[in-house]
Amino acid sequence: MPELRSSLSAGPGPDGLRAALDFVFAGYERKRHLAHGRFDRDFRKPHLVVDLLRRRGLLPDPDRVVLVSGSKGKGTVARHLAWNLERTAAGPVGLVVSPEEIDHPDRIRIDGRPIDAQAFVRHLADLRPALEAIDAMPDHYLPPTAVFLAIALAWFREQGVRWTVLEGGRGVRHDEIGAIDACIGVVTSLFPEHLDRLGPTLQHIADDKLSLLATCRHVVAGPTVRPYVDRGPWRSSHDHLTIVAAPPAAGAACPDWLAELAAIGRAAFGHAMPGAPWVDFGTPAFLEQTIDGVAITCEGAIVPESIDARFVQARGLQRGCAVVGLSDGKDAAGVVARLRDLGFAQVLGVRLASPIGHVDSAWLAGAGLPVIDVLDVVAPDADRLRTALLAAGRSHGGRVYAVGAQLFVRSVRRALRLPLYEPAPSGASSAKP
Repeated sequence: MPELRSSLSAGPGPDGLRAALDFVFAGYERKRHLAHGRFDRDFRKPHLVVDLLRRRGLLPDPDRVVLVSGSKGKGTVARHLAWNLERTAAGPVGLVVSPEEIDHPDRIRIDGRPIDAQAFVRHLADLRPALEAIDAMPDHYLPPTAVFLAIALAWFREQGVRWTVLEGGRGVRHDEIGAIDACIGVVTSLFPEHLDRLGPTLQHIADDKLSLLATCRHVVAGPTVRPYVDRGPWRSSHDHLTIVAAPPAAGAACPDWLAELAAIGRAAFGHAMPGAPWVDFGTPAFLEQTIDGVAITCEGAIVPESIDARFVQARGLQRGCAVVGLSDGKDAAGVVARLRDLGFAQVLGVRLASPIGHVDSAWLAGAGLPVIDVLDVVAPDADRLRTALLAAGRSHGGRVYAVGAQLFVRSVRRALRLPLYEPAPSGASSAKP
């Protein structure tokens, strides 16, 4: 397997941590061909790792577990919930998000503090024989997210974590979080993403994510979920499902989706800590910064439906250029068409690439977009991306609207030298849930 590269240096030394991370990804690299042309339900076996965690006594108390899924915004909601639980002195609070912010282990955190390399390597070493036995089973690969989850829960148990917030992978029913009992489940949104893995229809995706109704006492869902609730197998589960209404338009300050995610998080927090005040924070998925006279706005957008036309037009972003950073498998063509419909005369591309081959943007070859940078998502060159974005802005009215996958947005934050994990509270005041 090609060696993973990142800014790994803490704890037992970069070589020890790299060797541990090589194991985390080895099963996927060796067996990812099993996923080609197949749905997750045909080969994923999440109960194998969850049964291991149960035997080890590592599953957290369901009364203090929050599971978060959705097509867009699950990382934002998971972070918001963890931050607010920390504020209420309910903790320690363990958080698992995906993907990482800077280095792979920092997706595992307690009260905002990432796991150190020594603890990461130590817990993996303890779990490794059992994980290797699971990985050796035929017609099944050991997902990296499952290994990160196992390490996280072992560390959380050791550190006396009281509340656990888990962001799921692309699905629920065939992802490890779908086999964990919880107090609260969240489905942020439903968009046509991962149709090739969870579909083939959006209803299949809805049924997969709404399977949280089988394992959670309360489920909170965003407004895009409503049309799918009565069509699937969960029609009789409405007694513990709350669908959050779309909030009023957020104005020019932020996109409507951010206000919607705050409302979803606030409702879920109300089930966890009734009566406790909630504070809206900023999110790594949205940023604005003016550098050397160039105004850069960046937000996560993987499907055309997730681009907020009202916000774009209210801010006049279409008078500049759009820069798209999407990997294959996303609706890149739809996003580009949406941007052009909104009036962007110039749409540019950033190719996402990986030395281990897990990310590419081959779609750009046939899209006809000028490519301003090739971004190595494992070891991004922040200075080069910064230079490319500023050059694009200077050539197109001093404005850049950068949209794309989380890996791209994270890299833009790094390029603009903004905080990568917890931004300062952004303009929203405390509110009763």
